[in-house]
Amino acid sequence: MDSAKVDADGKLVRGDVNDRVPLLKHPYFKYFDYDTFDRIQMTFSNLLQSVCVTKEPVGIAQMCAGGFNMDDGMVISKDLPEKYALTVDGERRPLSIGDKISDLHGNKGVISLIVDKDSDIDDSSIRSEITKIFRDNPGLDIMMSPFSRVTT
Repeated sequence: MDSAKVDADGKLVRGDVNDRVPLLKHPYFKYFDYDTFDRIQMTFSNLLQSVCVTKEPVGIAQMCAGGFNMDDGMVISKDLPEKYALTVDGERRPLSIGDKISDLHGNKGVISLIVDKDSDIDDSSIRSEITKIFRDNPGLDIMMSPFSRVTT
């Protein structure tokens, strides 16, 4: 099927609901070699396997964090694991380093560092710099790699 179109302003014009990949018709995607349907399937898979979905927005920054968020590592605020818990072998526990989290777009990562915004900043170490970033940005909950593909 080829029902979706891109108008003169570059906006997608809705086509047939059975057309699997209308986004690939947008000029921005002409060099993409993957099927966006796969990305959608991955998102639904993440939702089906998830323990919980946040009830309020979570503040995410895509920025380098001194190597703690290379590849798929994520740095999170201490407040986040206190709000959300996992059930492991019938027992509830807060999120911890090594746990996997994902967003609704299929981006996923492993918690590599948990930052306490209220801890003392006593030196110029990477951890102190990251703590300062979380402290200066009270709505920030997660720092993820800026090299991840962002989906909207």
